[in-house]
Amino acid sequence: MGRRQEIVDIETQLFHDRFGVLSYDDARDILELRWLAGTEAMTDDDFMRWLEQFAAAAEEHRAPFLLIDTRAFQHYAGAHVWPWGDEHIIPRYNQVGVKKFAFEAAGFPRQRSYFHCSPSS
Repeated sequence: MGRRQEIVDIETQLFHDRFGVLSYDDARDILELRWLAGTEAMTDDDFMRWLEQFAAAAEEHRAPFLLIDTRAFQHYAGAHVWPWGDEHIIPRYNQVGVKKFAFEAAGFPRQRSYFHCSPSS
């Protein structure tokens, strides 16, 4: 009989506050941002700081897989946030070489579903 192998998830919490939890699953190379209900009180500056922190963690861990859990996300970002993200955040994901970027969501998004991440050159 063969010996059963078990994969042990080693997830490290990198940061958390009332808006979200940032963690890294070392076994699967997944960087995850889980938004919390506190995002209802979030400002655009708070949101942009979180996106910068997520991008910095992707760079630090060279994470090929990114996941954002939006099920509790309540913030409505201003129109200026999207062009800012396209200019300052997406290139950082591309530079890391992100292979897959997924969103976990409940139902349909109420606004633009986030930023677009183009494949690395």
